[in-house]
Amino acid sequence: MIAEDTLQQIIQRFEFIEAQMSEGLGDIAKLAKEYSDLRPVVEEVRAYQTLLRDISDAESMMDDPDMRELA
Repeated sequence: MIAEDTLQQIIQRFEFIEAQMSEGLGDIAKLAKEYSDLRPVVEEVRAYQTLLRDISDAESMMDDPDMRELA
């Protein structure tokens, strides 16, 4: 399993490249290539992080007696 800080570094790199491209800085072709390589990875990382939050929220609901009755 990949550490959460590594996943965050991937997202930060993606966002940095995105900002560089939007400002027209650097070698656009090189940035575009790295951006296109990272985009599907970042989408999966974000989906994974959302899933982890959803699981945590569901577990919190199970600890609430009123919510447990509804389930």
